[in-house]
Amino acid sequence: MIVPIAVCAVVLIASFAVIFTAGLRILLRTDFFGSIDEQNLPWSERWGRRNARVYAHQHSPQFRKERKAIKYGSITSFSCFTLLFVVLALFGNPA
Repeated sequence: MIVPIAVCAVVLIASFAVIFTAGLRILLRTDFFGSIDEQNLPWSERWGRRNARVYAHQHSPQFRKERKAIKYGSITSFSCFTLLFVVLALFGNPA
């Protein structure tokens, strides 16, 4: 029982690392500041334009690979977590 639990734990940690690095890559390459023309606008309009720009930028085809990594990493981590829960619930703590 130790081997399947250890394998699931390693895969779970690896999938969390993939999700974290893909999210960090998207976050670090996102333009949050925009052009200098937006500096003199009222804050509500500035935030509205910023949010629209960030949403459009993060959902652009440029980040397709990162979004797929987040999607598959989430599916993998949820599956491993569920499998660990089921194995531990059925067989108990192997230690």
